Amino acid sequence: MLRILGSLLLLVAVVLALVVPDRRAEDPPLEDAAGASGAGVPQPPVTALPAPATSAPQSTAVEPDSVTAEASEEDCCGPEASPAASPAQPVTDEPPPVTPTTQAPDQPDEPAPGATTQEEPADPAETPIPEPAEDPAAIPDLGGGSGEAAGGPESPFSDDLASLAARAPSGGCLVVSRRGEHLFARNPETALIPASLQKLPLAAAALEILGPDYTFQTTAMAQAEPVGGVLDGDLYLVGGGDPLLSTPSFAAMLTQHGAVGTPLAALAAELVEAGLSRIEGGVIAVEDRYDAFARVPDWPQKYDTQSVAGSINAIAVNQGYRTPPGISSTWGLLPHPTPALRAAAVFDDLLEARSVVIPQSPAVAVRGGDYRDFVELASLTSAPLSDYLRYMLSESDNTVAEMLVKELGLVSAGTGSSGAGTLAAHGALADEIPLLAVPADGSGLSPQNLLTCAQVVEVLDIGGPDGAVASGLAVAGRSGTMENRYAGTPVEGLVRGKSGSLDGVASLAGFATTTGGGSLTFAVILNSPSGWIDNNAAGAFFGELLRILVTHP
Repeated sequence: MLRILGSLLLLVAVVLALVVPDRRAEDPPLEDAAGASGAGVPQPPVTALPAPATSAPQSTAVEPDSVTAEASEEDCCGPEASPAASPAQPVTDEPPPVTPTTQAPDQPDEPAPGATTQEEPADPAETPIPEPAEDPAAIPDLGGGSGEAAGGPESPFSDDLASLAARAPSGGCLVVSRRGEHLFARNPETALIPASLQKLPLAAAALEILGPDYTFQTTAMAQAEPVGGVLDGDLYLVGGGDPLLSTPSFAAMLTQHGAVGTPLAALAAELVEAGLSRIEGGVIAVEDRYDAFARVPDWPQKYDTQSVAGSINAIAVNQGYRTPPGISSTWGLLPHPTPALRAAAVFDDLLEARSVVIPQSPAVAVRGGDYRDFVELASLTSAPLSDYLRYMLSESDNTVAEMLVKELGLVSAGTGSSGAGTLAAHGALADEIPLLAVPADGSGLSPQNLLTCAQVVEVLDIGGPDGAVASGLAVAGRSGTMENRYAGTPVEGLVRGKSGSLDGVASLAGFATTTGGGSLTFAVILNSPSGWIDNNAAGAFFGELLRILVTHP
């Protein structure tokens, strides 16, 4: 009888094993918080922290490797990519595409990993993106388009510009202005895809809404002050939307490009100097300032595997890129899949490198936490906005542009999203720039953006050649995206400009100093209905245009 009973029990166990699934198989694997593997990273599990006396925000916890802060900058993409090492690309101020890695690309309409689902606010999301008013195939020819040369047919200046316009490599628009008066204009009111010239109205709007002295604050907070150097609970790293929050090597790279990074190490040093020696919990990153979208939802899908921008996140370190040690450029880098978690891991390492004991793993706070009653332990202030605009314009940095868009949305409408930010940027300039379209983004990467040459000139003339926008432009032959252009030519040092390039788009705008010491404002946008422009021909066209401008009496 016992033998029969044992057989029955064995049979029941086998049946249960076949019917009941193994729950462990559904648990996602833990992520390496330092991101050293370079492989695709699944969304971390949500783990509720033990509830303290007063309810604290929850976090998503992930076990990291114990590494130094510099080592946490993973070498995910092989040797440092550079323009010379990248595949052949047209002359452009946009980063070139890179060979896709095994990392799964960001999904355009999904929140960043580790974040709760959050939709864009209703109004910005439902605002239609403007479409070109005319068939792209009907892009007007510069040689015979609408507009006139104000100097008249007998003006050598106008004749030179008309002759050049007739030889343009593509259709488009061209405006040359002095003190608000058009000296030469072809198709000035034609709306075209501007590429990175879109950063010009963004910069003007940011100065209008935020002001040149605006700064970003990154804060270390806790539920209570440390006692005897020991913090009872978690340390919260609260993101303030700083676009250039940096590790030491990234800050050094920015310095080489004339920018000022915000050293996250300084925040760790401030805590240690105040006596912090142990955290009973862990480092928790707070990314709530902006929405959960790490990219602009309407960008073309191909950007997912191209090095065009880092992850747009309020607490992202190193612009949300996967950065190797010794970085000298962001070209060729891909966005980090979990930028907030990476920030928590980097800050954890910075503290541990200063002998702070942290027994718990870095994590990301669940969105929606209430930190109003928390204690500020230390804070880190960025360089002023004027410095950030200089880097964004001179180097044509797309990540700074898109971070600023979300900050504009937060300050103007209380929503840190791309949709709210583009509406805010439009609202800041709409009264000054007639018929200005709502932008699709801030960087100009979206082919849905539309600007006219007349509008670009009007944006530049808001501050003029001595304004904050002008001071941030690249200088021909000397700095930024124009450093290697026009060196040794008559225009070197005499032109401040913003260039732009996308598939089928080439553009340039800025200020030219004439031989007589005056200043001309100019804008030229070339669009090709075929989606391809001969960049050598476009470069030669721009070079000849600038030569004509600077030799004008």
